Amino acid sequence: MSERIIAQHLHARRRGAPTSTEPLPVSPSYLVPDQAAGDLCSLWSPPAPSTASRLPPARSRGISRAAIVDQTSHRVIVCESALELECAKILLTDPRVKHVQDQPPSVTYVRPDGTHHRHTFDFLATLTDGQRVAIAVKPAAKIESSGIQKTVALIEQQSKGALADRFIVRTEQHLTRDRAFNASWLLRARRSRNAADVHRMRHTVSGIRGSISMGDLVRFSGLGARGWDALVHLIDEGTVELVRLVRFSDTALVRHHPTKRIQEAANA
Repeated sequence: MSERIIAQHLHARRRGAPTSTEPLPVSPSYLVPDQAAGDLCSLWSPPAPSTASRLPPARSRGISRAAIVDQTSHRVIVCESALELECAKILLTDPRVKHVQDQPPSVTYVRPDGTHHRHTFDFLATLTDGQRVAIAVKPAAKIESSGIQKTVALIEQQSKGALADRFIVRTEQHLTRDRAFNASWLLRARRSRNAADVHRMRHTVSGIRGSISMGDLVRFSGLGARGWDALVHLIDEGTVELVRLVRFSDTALVRHHPTKRIQEAANA
């Protein structure tokens, strides 16, 4: 039996809701993204290489190399850790962020002892209002030993306006697994967008009053498995929003919000 259906059944029982008696699907349901129509070979083109000022080593005991494609610029973004990858996903799905630069040019700063040092931030995010935010990503357990907060504070004092307007440090306390999970679904929904499915889900959502679970909304749409991506796309565009910023799931509550775009990325 499908693990998702089992989990859905157990969650429904836990909250006292009626459990579904829907039969398991007898055949698979495939996504039919608009952009995949026609000859795939003629539509696909390799992404542009990363514009990072430095690339992580191909092999290293202390570095986990990863990459993601920015769908807007069709460019590779490189990351040196799983936490950086989660940060990249969240930034790419934040409606306030216009452009994400991985590993921007390093900056020089002077420590209190008079020595000169250089530091490369993990990301430079340019916001829609033109503000530039330099982001250092570091596990919370390494904040103290790395001295990253002191380094960022010195750079902000000495180089504000040169590289960025603001300088921040982000840990897993900001880049939570739930936010990264949702960002992954938002990116997938963008790749697999089907205009007809989205239109049908938008019509279903327009009749909703109050809150409803994502699972129930997908079932009411009659789209089957494809309804999930259509619903996530509506969350991405702001037509639907989560009642609480939790992980996307069958039991997560959403509501119709045609005028407000949900912001799922790291808050300043």
